[in-house]
Amino acid sequence: MNCWHCNNELIWGGDHDMEDEEDYDIVTNLSCPKCHTHVDVYHPSERLIKEYEDYDKKPKSFIENAKKEQKELDESYQQSKRNKKDRTTSEKLQEELEPITPCSMSDE
Repeated sequence: MNCWHCNNELIWGGDHDMEDEEDYDIVTNLSCPKCHTHVDVYHPSERLIKEYEDYDKKPKSFIENAKKEQKELDESYQQSKRNKKDRTTSEKLQEELEPITPCSMSDE
């Protein structure tokens, strides 16, 4: 791993267990021999990893469901347009076959 500031390779200083921390179980310390930057890298605990995994699943399933619903709505809309066109065509054909005759009112 390289230093953020000078891009020199960092030196591993050691790993330490974090007994009093719920979110992280190990901290690794690294240092840069060139610019003397110190870096601590925290490793997440199993509990935190599971929490992140559960969180990552929720948005994906939400997005997938939203896309699925949008696709169903689009298909339904297209079918509705086809049905309307069919009804209009059918009504025109019906009028050609059975024209509506005007009702004549007689004064007799």
